[in-house]
Amino acid sequence: MKILVLTSRFPYPVVGGDRLRIFELCRYLSRYHDLTLVSLCESPDEMHLDLSNDNVFQKVYRVYKSPVSSIISSFIGFITGKPLQVGYYRSSKFSAVCKSLEGEHDCVLAHLVRMGDQALSLSLPVVTEMTDAISLNYKRVLSTTDVTGLRATIYRFEYFRLLRYESYLINRSKSSIVVSEIDKQYLVTNAEVSDSKISVFSNGVGLNSLKYCYQPDGKTILFIGNMFSLQNFDAALWFAKKVLPLLNQDENHYIFRVLGKIRDSDRSVLSKIANVEVTGLVDSVPLASVGAVVAVCPIRIGAGIQNKVLEYFALGIPCCLTRFGFEGIIPEFEDFVMLCDTPDEYADAIQSIISDTKLAQKMSLEARKLVERHYSWDAQLSGVERLFQKKSC
Repeated sequence: MKILVLTSRFPYPVVGGDRLRIFELCRYLSRYHDLTLVSLCESPDEMHLDLSNDNVFQKVYRVYKSPVSSIISSFIGFITGKPLQVGYYRSSKFSAVCKSLEGEHDCVLAHLVRMGDQALSLSLPVVTEMTDAISLNYKRVLSTTDVTGLRATIYRFEYFRLLRYESYLINRSKSSIVVSEIDKQYLVTNAEVSDSKISVFSNGVGLNSLKYCYQPDGKTILFIGNMFSLQNFDAALWFAKKVLPLLNQDENHYIFRVLGKIRDSDRSVLSKIANVEVTGLVDSVPLASVGAVVAVCPIRIGAGIQNKVLEYFALGIPCCLTRFGFEGIIPEFEDFVMLCDTPDEYADAIQSIISDTKLAQKMSLEARKLVERHYSWDAQLSGVERLFQKKSC
């Protein structure tokens, strides 16, 4: 089949969770179908970025949307009752390109709910790659973090609009894809959609690029994440303020190393906290992770599966994480992680790993074995191609 793939962010270079997922999904589908990519671009540089010859897409079309245009379309979407992020990515030029390609394709793959309007405007069957139940994420933001004032009002409006829109989009699509059963069951219950309309295909991890590298220095605690994400910055800041002081109260001098893209203002906030090391983007995650004795995922908000946890497993770094951070991971891993939700629980778990090298090695080796067995991208995406068969689309 010929599939028209619509994305709100250009998937190259393949950096970050959302880009990684849609790229790996398309890479897998390209074995069975012919794919054409139509993508919005956030900068003029993306419009002219050279592409690797990876044979994932037969053709690639790019449409630039400026930040000013996005703000205007967000406002228009807001006054018409659409979620802000759906309005933000509306583009008449993008729609025109999609319309011109409609007759050459059999179905549409829309990446995230923000592409819903663009996909449904075409007279083709639509498969929506939702990744997460975004309304669940917003619900958790409102209930878990100190969101007040105008920001809380915006989140509350957006939560209800997103939930309505997710229901509308799932019911209008031939099929929708999420990464975990938790996201699926939340949508079935709260968005009032049929169980049969949603399929679960989880994330994988690139085992060839993330080699086992556990070389603990006894003092470094690792966090990996795109710090432009509210959930990641909230997690890192919470850990730095609430847990790190507990660990260092006896002059231990543990270092909290934060890897990932970060705004200058947020870097400044974290760097002012004692014993926090902010690297920003790095060329090699495995090299930048060397020395870490334990990795943490203190996520308090969010939905879906956390890529960082799979990366920790692949690198062989013992992992302490919240129950939200463990969502979507198969139960076999529970014997080889530390589940923590309070600062004291985190401090105790980390110190137990640091003080017990046999425990640390067992957690390290078993997690790597399990991720090799269960979380390759091919294993997780197996069968997704059937959603795009002619009888399905």
